[in-house]
Amino acid sequence: MAGEVASNAQSYGGSSCLCTWKTSILQIRRPIGTVFELLIPPLAVVVLIGLRFGIFQPEDQCFTTFPSDPLTVPLPNNTYQIFYTPINNDTERIASCISKALPFANVMGVENEQMLLGNLSENSVDPPLEFTMRIPVDDSNFTIPVRGDAGCFIGGAGIVFNNVNRTKNDGRLEYTLRLRHEVGEDDSWETREAAPNFQLTGPRVRNNFYLSEGFVHLQNVVGEAIIRLMANSDMTECEGVLQPEISVSMRQLPYPQYTIDVFLSIIVTILPFFVILAYIYSAGIFTKELVLEKETRIRESMLMMGLQQWVLWTTWFIKQFILLLISAIFVTILLKFGQVFPNSDFLLLLIFFILYIISFISFCFFLSVWFNTARVGLLVGFLGWFMNYVPYLFVPGQYNNLDLGGKIAFCILSNSCMGLGINTISLLEIRGEGVQWGNFAEDISLDDDFHLGYVFLMLIVDSIVYMLIAWYVNGVKPGQYGVPKPIYFPFQPSYWLGRPLTSKTKKASHAVSERTGGHDPSAHEDEPKDLPVGISINNLTKIYDENLLVKLLASHEEREKRRKVAVDSLNLNMYEGQITALLGHNGAGKTTTMSILTGWCTSSYLTAYMDVLPFLFLVHFLYHYTSLLLP
Repeated sequence: MAGEVASNAQSYGGSSCLCTWKTSILQIRRPIGTVFELLIPPLAVVVLIGLRFGIFQPEDQCFTTFPSDPLTVPLPNNTYQIFYTPINNDTERIASCISKALPFANVMGVENEQMLLGNLSENSVDPPLEFTMRIPVDDSNFTIPVRGDAGCFIGGAGIVFNNVNRTKNDGRLEYTLRLRHEVGEDDSWETREAAPNFQLTGPRVRNNFYLSEGFVHLQNVVGEAIIRLMANSDMTECEGVLQPEISVSMRQLPYPQYTIDVFLSIIVTILPFFVILAYIYSAGIFTKELVLEKETRIRESMLMMGLQQWVLWTTWFIKQFILLLISAIFVTILLKFGQVFPNSDFLLLLIFFILYIISFISFCFFLSVWFNTARVGLLVGFLGWFMNYVPYLFVPGQYNNLDLGGKIAFCILSNSCMGLGINTISLLEIRGEGVQWGNFAEDISLDDDFHLGYVFLMLIVDSIVYMLIAWYVNGVKPGQYGVPKPIYFPFQPSYWLGRPLTSKTKKASHAVSERTGGHDPSAHEDEPKDLPVGISINNLTKIYDENLLVKLLASHEEREKRRKVAVDSLNLNMYEGQITALLGHNGAGKTTTMSILTGWCTSSYLTAYMDVLPFLFLVHFLYHYTSLLLP
């Protein structure tokens, strides 16, 4: 047993070295293509570095402060509605105070919140009143545009007093402000998020709808009226509400010195596109190489000489991995030290690209098993590689709307997964951290639980899935040459054990010792009675140029014209201990018969047994024990 293992290991080692030498020679024989595969990815990054230092240079910004907003409500040109609920003595007093503070407001009570919302939607100003505020930013050359519509809540507002009772109050004051939601097509209050998913470096200068839509202004007016009520003040006079003794202002916190880097914002889209274009040539050529080996029968020839399928694929994998690893190392160096991802850890960036090129190779294997023509494989390699990236084009615009499951679903495609990985690294670079061992598996923000660890995991999953599909399809659909395995072959113990499960002493009951039907017995030699049958062939037929489309659409006469019968109902027994030779004129079907028996090609009809087991069950074992010598 130990000797057999050692012999197999030596055999696999020798065949692996031989196949590695073969694939290396094929790569060396196309020097221009090799140079392209090595240089295109680094050159694509060099272009990005040129953009970085030529156009998108970072700008240092000074300490930034913001002015105060006194929360005064501008006076409109017409009246507007403010509804409140419920109706009682305290809420009526508060409403009276609000009405005096906002003289252009028609404050009206309703019975419940449902009626309030209905009246609010019916009485909103249409179109909304035009009014725009601009908040200047100190120590800077720009202002922050803030959209508002004449005091903002002037289009209508509602107040729901949940727990406001001066006599029965338990210390808790609760009320709800309802404002219309007409803030524009591209604007949103974003109440579901605690912080922006894409947080740029620097102060947040986007619109604050709580300010621009008047929420805090109305809250200030209502809050002071409630304070006066709870303090048991005289609620008949409320002139002080508009200009209280203690003024309330709103002011954004100042921001320290920072650097504006627009390049990191646009690289989320640019870099993934450059990467897939840089590797599209390699994808097409490598897929073509795999299909060409199948098209020219080289693969089946090596398998018939005893080469294992996994050894052949492993050598192709190693050759392409080494080639792409060289370019990946240069790409990582350029990204790190070319100031594209200067804060990120070099080793993590390299691991990211190594996992990506592994998924690249697996994807090419996945594509190659579906086609039998090298030219088609080349075109499909180009097209399939790009289509693998297309879903990511929709990610940047919908990123905030995708949950964790949606982002992981996009990662099923390796190029889309790569794009999400670059997006994650860019976000970490914008924060000034870069991807590090301490944060690569941490959530990006409070509301975004996606991280680079998922990208690493999904690239590994993609590689495994692509290779499993390629392995299965190659087994059940080997192409024009080779014998397909049954669709359930992964569940056959004999496939994994490497040998048929049978006893050699079992009688070959399936063999036909004598065949007298269909021929003249006097022209045939009697078959031996005392020798065990090794291979029994019954009704072996091979018809060329016959396909499913012809069978379905062509007439009977047309089908007969297209049929080229190479072997017609051959019946033959081969006995153990004998050498069997096939004799015949040119075109008699000798080569076709041996090709079918050795697994080179499939038959149209065949019932055959070898050592009492069905031939199709055993054909992949014959690769280790048979050889076919052709003139």
